[in-house]
Amino acid sequence: MTGSRKYRYLWWLILGITLVLFYTLAGTIGSGCSGNSNRQTPGNKNPAPRVGDQAPDFSLPDLGGQIVSLQDHRGEVILLNFWTTWCRYCVKEMDLLESTHLNNEQIRVITINVGEKEVLPRRFIEEKGFTFPVLLDQNGELFQEYGLSAFPSTLIINEDGKISSIWIGALDNSSLKELLEKVSGSD
Repeated sequence: MTGSRKYRYLWWLILGITLVLFYTLAGTIGSGCSGNSNRQTPGNKNPAPRVGDQAPDFSLPDLGGQIVSLQDHRGEVILLNFWTTWCRYCVKEMDLLESTHLNNEQIRVITINVGEKEVLPRRFIEEKGFTFPVLLDQNGELFQEYGLSAFPSTLIINEDGKISSIWIGALDNSSLKELLEKVSGSD
């Protein structure tokens, strides 16, 4: 290899490695593993709800076309999960959400698919055999009202309708347990 070809090869190799590292880190950072509950959503003049605030009420259609309101579930502890079908972290936590839905009578699991046409979440849920409720926030307005910016995002709402915890990123058994333990401390 001549000197200039050697340096050109080395330059392309370094560029390739740099791009791989960049996209790997961007995927990790973009997973929503950290967040600032004091933030505002761009274009939203109201501050995002925080832990201790009353959860904003909503009325959204489910996959069956029925309108579901948060107010309908007052008096219950709600696990409110925002997700999309294209988010690998969302998909990763779906089995845990289903297990919680089926095995924990003290928690009402409500998931909200954000920004997708009904056919995508419907096909995904049917293929996987999940039975938890899926509401549709097709234009992302509720996602913005809650001041969220990453998927998945999960809020625990206590019996009084107040936000007891916010989790950005995929849930696992220990993080879910930690969030649910905070419910009693948020009164």
